[in-house]
Amino acid sequence: MFLPNLHSLVLNPAEYVENSTDTFCKIFRLSKLKYCKIKYQIKIDEDPLPNYFNECDYSSVEHLIIDARFPYGSLNSLLYCFPKLHRLPIDCLVYSRYEDNESCPIRLLKSLKHVSLKLDLIKFNKFEKIAQYFFRHVEVLRISTHYDAAYLDAQQWENLITSYMPSLRIFDIHHDGFGSVNGLTYHDLIDRFTSLFWITKQWHFTHQHNWRERLNSGVFYSTQPYR
Repeated sequence: MFLPNLHSLVLNPAEYVENSTDTFCKIFRLSKLKYCKIKYQIKIDEDPLPNYFNECDYSSVEHLIIDARFPYGSLNSLLYCFPKLHRLPIDCLVYSRYEDNESCPIRLLKSLKHVSLKLDLIKFNKFEKIAQYFFRHVEVLRISTHYDAAYLDAQQWENLITSYMPSLRIFDIHHDGFGSVNGLTYHDLIDRFTSLFWITKQWHFTHQHNWRERLNSGVFYSTQPYR
């Protein structure tokens, strides 16, 4: 792929992709590229294989969209290659039994302002590591997740945002699943999102139950996060 003056690129391979490392490394070689959207498919019953970017160059891309199932274990090494990244939507950041064991230093992404993540089987403590490593300067965060009730722990969120995301001004969350942490019921948990911290930030939330008889589960989400 030799397109030295290309500024914008959309990739959508027709075939299933087993490992996207080679595709990303080709993108890194486009020295003028600012916008890149990559969409690919893996077989639904397969774990995404880990990606190894230690042989890749740094990328000039500022807006990267990954419309695919990307393995959590490879995110650190990927982001290390995007020092100028400003926007990062990932359609599905997914747990994989394969872990990227290559040691990679953490890069402080000073330009990263907008992040949107759909999380699949990523527990809160795993997401927390991502935020601690990379989200210091993030201003807009949108996440969609399910199952893990730890995402409904308002105090954990308050601690994480205060300590590691001090620039955050828009917080948009969508959680679908059960809620029970340390003996607290679903409503006990979501009621804690009305404390002074959340009121001061002007971040408001609501919830819906899928079945009337199952009040310990539901959909919890932000209201008017982009006002």
